[in-house]
Amino acid sequence: MAHWHRHGAREGRWSTRPSYPTRETLVCQSVHSLYLRATGTLVCWDDAGNDTVLQAFDENVHYGHDVYLGEPFQRIRRLLWEGRMPFEVCRRCAVLRSRTPHSSYHVDNRVIEIFQVEPSFRCTLDCPGCVRLDQRRLAPPRNLPFAMFEKIVRDLADARVTVRAFDFEGHGEPMLHPGLWALTRLAREIHPTTYITMATNAQAVVKDDILGAGLDSVVCGIDGVDQETYEPYRIHGDFDLAYRFVRRLTELAPRSERPIRVFWKYILFEHNSSPQHLERLRKLAREAKVDEVVLVFTRNGPRSTRLEHPDQVPVKDWEVEVSFRYHEPDVSDLSHRLEESRLALERGDATEANELAGSVISNLGRFLRDARDATAEHERLGATLAELVSELDESNQRGFQELRETLGGAWRDGRISRATPEELSSLHEGGSTPRP
Repeated sequence: MAHWHRHGAREGRWSTRPSYPTRETLVCQSVHSLYLRATGTLVCWDDAGNDTVLQAFDENVHYGHDVYLGEPFQRIRRLLWEGRMPFEVCRRCAVLRSRTPHSSYHVDNRVIEIFQVEPSFRCTLDCPGCVRLDQRRLAPPRNLPFAMFEKIVRDLADARVTVRAFDFEGHGEPMLHPGLWALTRLAREIHPTTYITMATNAQAVVKDDILGAGLDSVVCGIDGVDQETYEPYRIHGDFDLAYRFVRRLTELAPRSERPIRVFWKYILFEHNSSPQHLERLRKLAREAKVDEVVLVFTRNGPRSTRLEHPDQVPVKDWEVEVSFRYHEPDVSDLSHRLEESRLALERGDATEANELAGSVISNLGRFLRDARDATAEHERLGATLAELVSELDESNQRGFQELRETLGGAWRDGRISRATPEELSSLHEGGSTPRP
């Protein structure tokens, strides 16, 4: 998201006294951003909460005064400011942050950081980290109706809410919406100073009509350097088609009404992250004349065991800008939550302690599939949890036990110990922690 902040719209235009004081507590995207699904429903955010409805579409509701500045989002802000999680699903969310300054700035100044819009739920690919095709087929084909989007963006403008960035992406492919450019042009018309970006799997042919779409950037998700390295994740995808897309887009970009920055987003997996693969990526990105390569570290798929940190990626002489993103919880933030959980236990606040510790257990369970996924930092988290777990509620004790079993062993003294099936069985019976 950093490119939105570097190249995005200006600050809000309101200046008032704070509605409530700033404190370091819980914060998430829903404090300051919106996510609109293709059904016209506003949901929590594009992560664990993407099915948590905040506002079903209602033409009689004012989306500025009644929704973003009203109770649906004010309730979230209020509970997070108090250090409480608004929904059960918050425990699993990777965008929740603790010990983060939480202020009333976005309400007082009427500012939305990011308005994420899912134009379409349709897709032709079957990426393991997204909605699978067999599940997608169970839902009717969904494209966001123009009238719903228009109602919401006009209400926000009527309430004098500044939208810093529109991000057209979601759980489907935006370019499968037949009226996509009408949506982006409307956003530009009503919020002329906003930053507009779109993410695509690039399984399409670029046409000249993209030049008048009002876009500031396009993020192309191409996770490979040939068909062999591309298809294991982008199942049913065509690498050559994707690469032609990005090359054609960079050719057209200088003719656009607005300068279009072209990003090549490349998720690092075990099958596409060798030194040879990265050298090939450098060469292709330079030849395609993309503005920036975005390398993504993830645990949502066959993660790279070669590369786990930007310092391990040789990008010194790439001759193209390179940035890094993470699709996994921030380990330092999870550590903060455990410390806050410990403090809550000391002052007798069992509810807060269990919420925070439970969110750590849920995130580790979500992103660690087996012991090979756990780093030394994760093992330190596990050791801290092992110290706290006896003081937590039964639900968290069960969750921690299940996590240990998933990892093939149990945390002890900051390490993962490998347990035999018999030892794991003893855990169910309340046995002692197996030794390595």
